[in-house]
Amino acid sequence: MPIQARLWDATGYLATALVVLAFCMKDIVPLRIVALASNIAFFTYGIGLGLVPVCLLHAVLLPINCWRLWQGVVSRRQGATRDADQISTRRNANSASFNRSPSPGPSGR
Repeated sequence: MPIQARLWDATGYLATALVVLAFCMKDIVPLRIVALASNIAFFTYGIGLGLVPVCLLHAVLLPINCWRLWQGVVSRRQGATRDADQISTRRNANSASFNRSPSPGPSGR
């Protein structure tokens, strides 16, 4: 088997492994990054072997995964900002209640 054929096979196996890895992931941002890598690998594999349906599929999926990755990153940042705001609000509330001076009792002290 010529070396070029083995390189295309290796590209196909890499792409396949990346798809399997993407299906095993729970967190959306790393999943989309791996999906993008698999799209690029499959697109390269399809071009190398002249597999037009494979090229078309991954040419369509690539921008979709880019868009969803961007949405995931924005969502993660908004969540981190929201979490930081909530922590800050809790700290301020706790600090305010801790720093309150006791009100003078009936004796006027």
